[in-house]
Amino acid sequence: LLSINMARIDTLEDMKACVEIGTVLLVAGTVYSDVPYAKVSLTREKNRRLGLGIMGVHEWLIRHGKQYGPDDDLKKYMEIYTESTGYAHAYEDRWGLSRSVKTRAIAPCGTIGIAAETTTGCEPIFCIAMKRRYLNGRDWEYQYVIEPIASRLIEHEGVKPESIEDACSITPQRRVEFQVWLQQFVDHGISSTVNIPAWGSEANNEDTVGPFGEMLLRYL
Repeated sequence: LLSINMARIDTLEDMKACVEIGTVLLVAGTVYSDVPYAKVSLTREKNRRLGLGIMGVHEWLIRHGKQYGPDDDLKKYMEIYTESTGYAHAYEDRWGLSRSVKTRAIAPCGTIGIAAETTTGCEPIFCIAMKRRYLNGRDWEYQYVIEPIASRLIEHEGVKPESIEDACSITPQRRVEFQVWLQQFVDHGISSTVNIPAWGSEANNEDTVGPFGEMLLRYL
């Protein structure tokens, strides 16, 4: 698995270079990574799979003045992303390796995204400001957190705070709709987590279960 940080990509040429380098690195990883026993190597040779992913998608959209969701400009970058299959097969043929079955997957990449201070996978910013609970020994403590991505965009890139959407303002349907749109560019799966309101609330109760399930089936 490897994730390209879309928030750092400014041109189609940058994207093309990252897709090729990332793909080559993953192909090499299937050759040089250790396996627990020999049979695993045989299985990998028959079923070589790469997981070139992306993260920072929502930050990329915000930086370009766009809403969270399908976008024509983003589509151009995603079309380059699909070229990973061609790169993988070209290098595998050159190196005498079996061809990869599939090459792209969008993983959650939570810790990696946090370390890179960008949005994780295809997820939107979770919350611009929050009260975060953490365990200190046996005691639960709290701290107030300003999302560093939002803070940086506001302070250094002139983004207006009111223009930044987060997971609290983006409906589950919009999340699923965007994931379905992205899936056309991804040959493995996409991992995405939707936070829904507490059970028994106005937005999540006996009356909302049916429509919510119908929405998921419709996009499925």
